[in-house]
Amino acid sequence: MKKSSNLDRDRIIIGTMLTCSVFLLTWAAFSWASFTDFLVVEETRIHGHSIIKENEYRSLLGPIDGQKMNRIEIDDIRIAIESHPYVQAARVSRQFPNRVNIEILERKPIAIIRINPPVLIDSEKIVLPIENNNVEYEVPSLSKFNSAKSLYPLGKPTLSQNVIDAVSYINHIKINYPNLYENLSEVRLNLQEEFELILAEEPTIVTLGKLNITEKLYILQEFDLTLPFQRKLTDYRYIDLRYKNQIVAREWSI
Repeated sequence: MKKSSNLDRDRIIIGTMLTCSVFLLTWAAFSWASFTDFLVVEETRIHGHSIIKENEYRSLLGPIDGQKMNRIEIDDIRIAIESHPYVQAARVSRQFPNRVNIEILERKPIAIIRINPPVLIDSEKIVLPIENNNVEYEVPSLSKFNSAKSLYPLGKPTLSQNVIDAVSYINHIKINYPNLYENLSEVRLNLQEEFELILAEEPTIVTLGKLNITEKLYILQEFDLTLPFQRKLTDYRYIDLRYKNQIVAREWSI
């Protein structure tokens, strides 16, 4: 009987403690909500931008400073920032007592498309406007592609299949053949709509054709590695990889 009485007493004590804890947490929550209702935003910080100026991002936002912290719509701010063509992703957070932080991941151009006016494009095939015509972009050019403006909606994927393919090849080169990417001046279509690479030095023309491009890029890389000491791809006027199981190359005339 005594043991049963002790168990009942322990249950009562534990139950009372749990009830008090629930009331305490509820009171704390209401107190915090009441307290934060008086906190206002005094500072908005934007991090991660390098291509686009901070003021351009701020222009996308409504009035934030002076607003109550707990009434700031985080998702609305994120959506507004991500509406900019150069923003790949954004994260917005409150930092109590009075700051809102915005972290931006900007898109990086991988090539410039030579249409009128020219536009940039990233590895995800998103078309980007040129913000400053005085800036030199150290990326390869895409030339002799269809120049219809409707194929290049700003902030959206290009609608040109040839450009989509070209960007995929450039991205492949950048990842797997960085030395070639550093010396790559231009990717273009010839009159037969075959892909050609133009190297910055000399310049050397590398004709890839229409099919099995990544395989041919691997062959080109192997050819580059087997060249004798102190020789390089730009010692050739052109390199033709359109023919199966052979490389046609012509040196520069002396």
